[in-house]
Amino acid sequence: MLCSGCHMEIYTQWKGSMHSDSWTDPVYRSALHLMSEFSHGKIDNFCMGCHTPIGVVSREATPEGKNMSDAAVEGVQCEVCHNISRTSGVGNGSYVLTPKLHGRPLKFGPYKDAVSPIHDTAYSKLHTQSELCSDCHDVTHPFNKVPIERTYTEWRDSPYNGEGIQCQDCHMKPVPGRASPIGKDRDVVLRVRPGGHADESVIAGAFAPDLVPSKPRQAGIDHDAVEPGPAAVTAGNRVAEPPDPQEGVLHRILSVGG
Repeated sequence: MLCSGCHMEIYTQWKGSMHSDSWTDPVYRSALHLMSEFSHGKIDNFCMGCHTPIGVVSREATPEGKNMSDAAVEGVQCEVCHNISRTSGVGNGSYVLTPKLHGRPLKFGPYKDAVSPIHDTAYSKLHTQSELCSDCHDVTHPFNKVPIERTYTEWRDSPYNGEGIQCQDCHMKPVPGRASPIGKDRDVVLRVRPGGHADESVIAGAFAPDLVPSKPRQAGIDHDAVEPGPAAVTAGNRVAEPPDPQEGVLHRILSVGG
């Protein structure tokens, strides 16, 4: 990834996160394979939109993962979150990406005085708020509207929101340092606190060592080795025949050509 050339320590932190494994995680890929077959492909973009955003907006992502670029395989990487200019709603991949403006690469972030010789920078209040995380961390079934995950909503309705504590305040707590060797000395995010899924690949390895051999979440995928559990497909989550196969898929990209 190009970002690692300047943001070495931040890149190292990202590389050890679940975001970096959002596409290669064998548990997710096996579930995607199962649901893609079950829905005859109608669920694909919905599932992939938050696990390989670049792969979806570039239309190169498939459940099989063949012939995908490195940028797409890297899952939720720097270019994803720092290209989000706004959200179009809550959950289900409601991000709007603006990778270029006026023909130049642009990165959004939480600092008003950031300067880079590689790309333009823009302060984004959104990047200091939990709403940034809401675009993928609330999930609603795209066809029958059943709530699947409510991480953002749970925060919104919690005392943390009332006290002004954002997701970033706990999961991306800044420490003194520099974002890059040429950056300013300041409190920057150099230590990412793991979330609730941080150890799921370790657990998966304990129960299915053949599936997750040496490096969990980045190992090859044997779909036949994963059997759906009793709650894998329930009547409440059964995929209905939608009027539009892409209903509920909200991710968008703007200003690609400048």
